Amino acid sequence: MRKSQMKLAIVFRRGPADGTPQYGKWFHSVENYLKWHGSDFEDDIDKVIWIGVDMDGHAGTWYKARAEYMKK
Repeated sequence: MRKSQMKLAIVFRRGPADGTPQYGKWFHSVENYLKWHGSDFEDDIDKVIWIGVDMDGHAGTWYKARAEYMKK
């Protein structure tokens, strides 16, 4: 499977771990996806980059800021 094809059914749009029902559904789908497709990733960095693609709104803003911070 090519990395460009790895998409979740649910896009997360709020802040990380904010306790909303949407977060729970999203996180559950991430866990299930990684159980099934985990070997398609070369390492954990691939997983982090992949999951950031499926974040939008506040969550996407948080992810981008965190990624910039981690570069330092």
